[in-house]
Formats: sequence, structure tokens, C-alpha cells
Amino acid sequence: MRSFAAKVNGTSKGFSIVQVLVAGAIASVLMVAFGQYLNSAMKGQKSVQNAVDFDILKTSINMVLNTKACDGAFKSNASGDNVQLSFPATLPLGTNIIAATSPIAIDNIRQGNTVLATLGLNLGAGMTISSLAFTDAIFDGDQVIGANTYKAFVATLNIGAQKAAHSYGAPGYSANFSVRLLVNPSTSLVERCGTAGAKSIVQKVWTNAWAFTAGTTGTTWYPLDVVENISITGDKVLLSAALVYRGTTGSGLGSNPIRINRDNGAEYINLGSCPVAGTGYPPGYPTLCSPHYLFTGLSAGNHKFQLEYQVQGYLGMSCDPTSNPGKDYRSLLLQEL
Repeated sequence: MRSFAAKVNGTSKGFSIVQVLVAGAIASVLMVAFGQYLNSAMKGQKSVQNAVDFDILKTSINMVLNTKACDGAFKSNASGDNVQLSFPATLPLGTNIIAATSPIAIDNIRQGNTVLATLGLNLGAGMTISSLAFTDAIFDGDQVIGANTYKAFVATLNIGAQKAAHSYGAPGYSANFSVRLLVNPSTSLVERCGTAGAKSIVQKVWTNAWAFTAGTTGTTWYPLDVVENISITGDKVLLSAALVYRGTTGSGLGSNPIRINRDNGAEYINLGSCPVAGTGYPPGYPTLCSPHYLFTGLSAGNHKFQLEYQVQGYLGMSCDPTSNPGKDYRSLLLQEL
């Protein structure tokens, strides 16, 4: 057995000071590396969370653009005033009213009373919305909805988000959305909107008393009050009309030729004849006429469609709401295809 003296005299081996220093240095390097690994992992996790949060924002915006919630969604301030676009009185089709260096800023985007996006909004994991703007707006003609005529623009909505400083990967995200804006020409305010690829469809229904103008047989075409406008981006429109009426003069059955007048005489389409039941039939005897036609090769923009008729014989067509309640009706449906 080795003596205690031998141990005290240093003949027993142990860790030298050099070994301890080397071990400490290695441990320090490992700790630094592990810390960097944890920091990188946390940044990577934040980056993934940022990407998910931005995708959620894009989905929410797309949901607004594809529903009626888009109407009045773009606000210029926290008070809720609609965004305003400035444009000249004369505006050729295809004109871009927003300069590349001067985007139209949006303060917030809403779905009803709920704010979905606003400048500076924290989306989570240190990422905030850094930009909301229309970067272009190309004039697409007039669009009529009900009694209102709007200026239609195909615009680009840009949304940008800035990640926290020293974040992993790209410094932020950006997305563009194509949106159709309908602007009130009197106020220049954006009142309605929707996805730019959406097809136009308009319908008008009349229920007031009406009458065909009676006249002698001839070649004169008489306009009806069945008239409507539609703004399209493609080149096809399907027209469907429905007329309910009865004859007020003559007896027996007759017919009156019907045609469509497109764009104030740019094109006439004959649709055959609509029958007429004269007064020899029981009071209130209804007659139905429902012409249809598919227009092709149209230019993008606004188009007007009106029904016209010719008088054959002395049969005048009209509807008396007093003696024929509920039988006074006409409608016109225009659908872009």
C-alpha cells in the first residue's frame, strides 16, 4: 500500500491545472454552441409562426373579397371613412389612375365592424403589418347596379408585414390581391368591391303599369322600357327576358316581332315574335314572352340592352293593373359568361 507521505509528495496522479483549464474551455464552447442552437431554433420557430400568421391574414382578406363583406371594407382612417380615389372627368378605358410612386394608402380593412388588418397591427411572434395600399387601379368602364352607376377599376391591393429585428430568414412578407373597385363618381369614394375575376350579373324587374304603343302594321320599331346596362371584363353576355301582358284591342290571337337593340344601335338581334291575346279572350288572359340570346365578341366595358317591338295588325299589348292584378310583370337578366 502506498504511504500517506507518497501521496502528499505528489507521486499520486490527478487532474492538472492545464487539464482543468482545457476542460473548462471545451465546456464554454459547448455552452455557446448550445445557446446558439437554442437561439436559432427559437428564431426558426418564430419564422414558421410568422409564415402561418401571414397565411391566416391572406385567407381572411380573400374571404372578404369573395363576399358582400367587401362592400365598404377599405377605410382611410380609424373613423371608418371609405378610401377615396381621384380621377379626371374624362377617363379612357385602361387608364391607370395610381402612379407607381404614389400608392393609395389604406388605414384599415374591415369585415363589418371587425378590423381585420390595420397599419401596425401585431400579428404575433413580433410581426406587424407594415403596409396597406392600392398600388394600381385600371379603369374598366362604368358598371350599373340597380339605380346606381359606378366607375369600375381593376386594382392591386398590397399587404406587407415586417418581422421582428434579427429574425430568421427574410425580413418580412408581402402579398398582392386583385380586386374590382366600384367608385361613386360624385364622391370618388370606394363603395363596393369584389374579386377582379368575378363575372358581372344584373337583373331588373318592373311591376308598374305598362303598355305597348298601339299602331298600324308597319316597319317601325318601338322601344320598350325593358332596358338595362352591364359592365363586363370578358366578351360574352347572356340576355334573358320575361314579359307578361294581355291585348287591349282587337280579338283573337296575334303576334308582334321582338328584337334586342344593343348599345344604341350598334347591333340588332331579331328574336321572332311574341304572341298577343286580344280582348276576345277572357279578361286577364295572360300572355308570356321570354326571349333569350347569347352575345359574343363584345368588348370589355359597359353595354346597354333594350327590347323593341313592331306592331302587327291593330293588336296593342298592355296590362291594366286594375282589371288584371298581379299580371303586370317584366324582367331583364344580363349575365356575363
